[in-house]
Amino acid sequence: MHLRYGLRSLARTPGFTAVAALTLALGLGINTIVFTLYESVVWKPLAVRSPGEMVRLDGRLAHGQAVDEFSYADYQQIRAESRSFDSVVATSLPQGLLCVLPGGKPEDAEVAQARLVSENYFAALGVKLAAGRAFEEGEPGVVVSHSFWRTRLGGDAAVVGRELTLQGVPVTILGVAAEEFAGTGLPPRSPDLWVPLSLQTRVLPVADWLHDGNVRPLQLLARRRAEVPLERASAEVATLGARLPLIDNQALQLRARAATYFQTDSGEFETFVTISRLLMVAVALILLIGCVNLVNLLMARGAARERELAVRRALGAARWQLIRQLSTESLLLGLAGGASGFLLSTWASAWLSASLIATVHRVTGGMLGLSLDVSPDWRVFAYTALLSAATGIAVGIWPAVRASQVDINAALKGQGSTGGRPIRGRLSRRNLLLTAQVAACLILLAGAGLLFRGVWRSRGTDPGFDARHMLLLGVDPAVVASTPASRAALLHRVVDRLNQLPQIASVAMADRPPFLGHATGDILKDRRDVVSFNKITERYFDTLGIPMVAGRAFTQAEAEAEEPVVVVNEAAAKSFWPGENPLGRRVELGDWTKGIAPHSSYTVIGVAKTVRSTYLSKDDAAAFYFPRPLVTSYNLLLVRTRTAPERALRPAVAALAAIDPSLPARSSVVTLEQGSMEIQRMMAQAPAVVSSALGLLALILAAVGIYGVVSYLVAQRTREIGIRVVLGARPGDLVRMVLREGLTSVAWGAAAGLIGALALSTLLAKLLAAPDVPDLTYGAGAFDAATFLGVLAVLTAVVLAASLLPVRRATRVEPIVALREE
Repeated sequence: MHLRYGLRSLARTPGFTAVAALTLALGLGINTIVFTLYESVVWKPLAVRSPGEMVRLDGRLAHGQAVDEFSYADYQQIRAESRSFDSVVATSLPQGLLCVLPGGKPEDAEVAQARLVSENYFAALGVKLAAGRAFEEGEPGVVVSHSFWRTRLGGDAAVVGRELTLQGVPVTILGVAAEEFAGTGLPPRSPDLWVPLSLQTRVLPVADWLHDGNVRPLQLLARRRAEVPLERASAEVATLGARLPLIDNQALQLRARAATYFQTDSGEFETFVTISRLLMVAVALILLIGCVNLVNLLMARGAARERELAVRRALGAARWQLIRQLSTESLLLGLAGGASGFLLSTWASAWLSASLIATVHRVTGGMLGLSLDVSPDWRVFAYTALLSAATGIAVGIWPAVRASQVDINAALKGQGSTGGRPIRGRLSRRNLLLTAQVAACLILLAGAGLLFRGVWRSRGTDPGFDARHMLLLGVDPAVVASTPASRAALLHRVVDRLNQLPQIASVAMADRPPFLGHATGDILKDRRDVVSFNKITERYFDTLGIPMVAGRAFTQAEAEAEEPVVVVNEAAAKSFWPGENPLGRRVELGDWTKGIAPHSSYTVIGVAKTVRSTYLSKDDAAAFYFPRPLVTSYNLLLVRTRTAPERALRPAVAALAAIDPSLPARSSVVTLEQGSMEIQRMMAQAPAVVSSALGLLALILAAVGIYGVVSYLVAQRTREIGIRVVLGARPGDLVRMVLREGLTSVAWGAAAGLIGALALSTLLAKLLAAPDVPDLTYGAGAFDAATFLGVLAVLTAVVLAASLLPVRRATRVEPIVALREE
C-alpha cells in the first residue's frame, strides 16, 4: 500500500520527482564510476574457473631484489614437488612476433603480441574457448584472442584449423579464446595469441628456454587445492623456494599471493590506489552535497503537503505511519536515482576505458598496451543498490520526522506550522551546509579555471631544444642476441646504421630520456642540496640540440669508459659556483651513489643550457650529466631527424630489419611530441578535467540546493507574502525579501569560497617551487584575478537562475487564495 501510494504521489509532482532523481543520479552515478574503475583494477579477478583458487608465485632475494620470473627448470621442480596445488602454469611476458595471417604473403607480415605458455595453460585455468580447442603436449598450434580474431581475422569461424606463420614457422589456429578472457595479466594486456612453450626455439631461436637454466623468462601461477588455505600454500612454496637453484649466489624467498589481473599488491599501482581513494572521498562529498540538497527539497515538499498530512493525522493515521509513507517515497527516489546513475556510470566507464586504452597506445607508440574490463559485476551492482537504498532512506528520515510533527489544529485552520512567523533560525542551521557547498563549488571552479589556463598555455610551450625533429626508438637486443657482448655489438650496429640514413642527423641514449622520468637526490658529499642526475651517451646534447654554454660534452671514449667527468647545466653552475667558472671544479659524490656512478669524484668539463627535460611545464633544476656507454638491455634511442620525424619512421624500421628481420617486431617508435611530450600535457589535462567535472557537478547541485532553500522559504511564508500583497507590497519588494533571506547563505559561501580559492592559490604556488612537482599552470602563476572574477560571475548567474522559479511563484501569490489556504 505504501509503495503504490508513494508511486502515485511522486507521479503527481513530476517536476519535483525529476529534479530529485536527477540530483541523486548525478551523485550516485559519479560514485559508481569511480568505484567501477577502482574495482576493475584493484579487485577484478582473473577470468578463469574459480578465480579465488588462483595464486601468483614470486619472491625476493636476501638483499631485497624482487624476482617474478623463473626458469623452465624452476617451473618443473615446483610443479613436481608442490602438494598444495592442483596445477601450476607458466607464461612469458608478451613477445612481439612477425605474423603472416592465413592466405597472406611474407611481405604482409605484421607484429603480433604473443605469450608463450605451458601446454596445460588453458586446461589448468579452466578457460572455455569461443571456438575450437586448446593445444596439447607438443602440438604446433596456437590459440588466438577474441579481439585478434574479430579485428585481424574478420571474425570468421572457419579460420579455426587454418595456418598462420609466426617468425617464418607455420602453425595451426586451434581455437579462439572467449571474449571475456584477456589472459593472466602482468602486464595487464591481452596478447593477440598464445603459443605453446614447445615452439619457443622455433619462433625465438636466440635462447633455449626449456634447457638453459640461466634464462628466466617465465611467470608462474598455480591453482590452489580447494581444501588448502592460502597461508599453508604460501608456507609450502617458501620451503620449495629454498630448494631452487641460487640466483646470484642467493636463495630465493618464494611466496604465493592471491592472483588478480592487475596484481595491485605488487607495489606498482600505489599511486593509482591512492588517487582512487582520494577520488572516492571527493565523490562521496559530492553525494553528501546532493543529499543535503534533497533534504531541502523534501522539506519544501513537506511544507507544501502540510494540510494533506494534517488531514491524514485527523483521520487517525499515526506518526510512524506518516514517517513510513514519506520514507518509502524517499526510498523510491533513491532507487530511481541509483538506476539512472548506474546507467550513466556504465556508459561513462566504458567511454573512459576506451579513451584510456587508446591514449596509452598512442602516446607510447605501441610500447605499452592495456586491457581494462569495466563491465559491471556483482560488486558494482551491490554497491550501487546498497548506496542507493541507504541514500534514499537517509535523506528521507529527517524531512519525514519533521513533516509528521504537523500541528493538526493550526494546519486545518490554515495557519501553517509556522503561522507566518520568520523561520530564520531553522533555515540558518540548514543553510550552513549550503554555505559550505557554495564555497566548495567556488574553490573547485577556481582551481579548474587555473588548471585550464595551464592546459591552454601548454600547447605553445618551448622545451628549450628542438623537439619537433625527435624520435623515440625502442630496441630490445635480447630478441636476437644472447650474450651481453653480442647485444652491445648489435646496438652499435643499430646506431651506426641509423646514422647512415640521410633522414637522420644524430642518435643518442640516456638512462632517462626527456619527460620519461627523472632521478633526484642529495648526491653531493657533505651537501644536502637535492639535484637531478642522468647518465647519457656522448651525442646526447647534439641530438637534442642543447647548446653548450661553456666547455665541452663527452667524447665517445669517455662515455664508453665512464670516465670521471661530468657536465652540469646552467642552473647547477649558478647554484654551486655563483659568479665563478665551474670548469675544472671537482664534484665529490656521497657514498650512496656507488650504484649510480662508478667514481667518487668527478671533474666538471662543460656547462649545458638549462632546458625543460624533466617537466615540460618548467625549467629543470640543477642537473648533473654523467657519461655512460650503450647498455645491453632494452634501450630507448633518441633519434634526431633532418626532416619531419614521421618521414623517418619507415626508413628507421627498415634499417632495423636489415640488421635482423626479427628486430622490428620487438621495437617501437614514436615521435617525442606525440609520445612523452603528450604525456606531459596530459598531466595538466587530467586534473583540469577532473576538477572541472567535479566543479560542474557541484555547481549543478548548488543550483538545486538554492532552488530547494528558496522554494522552502516561499512555501513556509505564503501567508505572509499574501498579507504583504494586500498591504500594497510590489513584486520587486517581494523579490528582494525572498532573495535577501534565502540567498544570504549563498553570499557567505561565495565570500568563504573566494578566501578558500586564494588559500589554494598560495598553497599551489608553494608546491610549484618544489623541483619534483610539475607546474600545472605552465607559468601562469597560482593567482589570476580574471579567473576568479569569471568563476564568481558564473556562480552568480547560476544562483539567480536557480532562484528564478520560486521567486516568480512568490510574486504570483493571489492574496485571497493564500489567506484562505494558509
